Amino acid sequence: MTAHITIGIPSKGRLMEAAAQSFAKAGHAIDRTGSERGYRGKLVGLDSVSVAFLSASEIAAHLRDGKIEAGVTG
Repeated sequence: MTAHITIGIPSKGRLMEAAAQSFAKAGHAIDRTGSERGYRGKLVGLDSVSVAFLSASEIAAHLRDGKIEAGVTG
């Protein structure tokens, strides 16, 4: 069984763009699931990793509460 990991990244702004560029440079582009304004996504090529688009404060709180396993924030 493969462990599932959720990464929180900012939902908008320069930090979201920088995070997306970093993942793409590593060969794993971020693909939003659902609508363009949706708050879920996945890393292309990594089926066990999903993305949650959150505000910076939500990323910190979700990490603290164990709702996500990793996060990118300022």
